[in-house]
Amino acid sequence: MVGTFTTEYVRFGAFFLVSIRSLRMKKIDRTAEFPQLRDGEVYADWTGAALPPVSLISKFATFLTSHLLGNPHSSHRASQTASDMVTATRARILSYLNPSSDEYDVVFTPNATGAIRILEHFVFRGGELLLT
Repeated sequence: MVGTFTTEYVRFGAFFLVSIRSLRMKKIDRTAEFPQLRDGEVYADWTGAALPPVSLISKFATFLTSHLLGNPHSSHRASQTASDMVTATRARILSYLNPSSDEYDVVFTPNATGAIRILEHFVFRGGELLLT
């Protein structure tokens, strides 16, 4: 990975985690962070599609407009940048959860339905454990 990109990505990842944690710990200004919820409207489908707070959208927009990202399965430079992000993110998740990397891997899915469909067709053997 390119050093500058890695440093910026780690900084962004740290900001993301701190932002999410700080939103959990302090009282949220609902009007400022979720302006799409007007007139006391309640949104309850958080498992289907969570509403991002404005502060997170703003920081992520800055990140996305300053990095050229491509399909991580292609071979051009923008693709390699995205691939490096995926690899770094997997490593961060494994580091945070601290399982044996010989026994566990991180799999990203497009959504909950996609994850369930993968599990539906997975051939489990005796003695295996699935963490979700």
